[in-house]
Amino acid sequence: MNKFFDALKDLEGKHVFIRLKNGLEVRGVAVMIDPQTMNILLNDADLSNGDDFPLGHYGVLIIRGDQVSLIAPLS
Repeated sequence: MNKFFDALKDLEGKHVFIRLKNGLEVRGVAVMIDPQTMNILLNDADLSNGDDFPLGHYGVLIIRGDQVSLIAPLS
């Protein structure tokens, strides 16, 4: 399980892509990821629906970990 938490910590400070359980997608810079709850703090976050239709831009966004279905680094 430590490798999983290490992988999450490696995403901090990087641009990430997050898909939520409701189908929405978020792109932003992961400032902090809590390894216990998977809550994610993002800066410069863009929210869109599954078809890349923009829904909003947020300076700071907090995502509850139980709503995340996928998180991946962006290159």
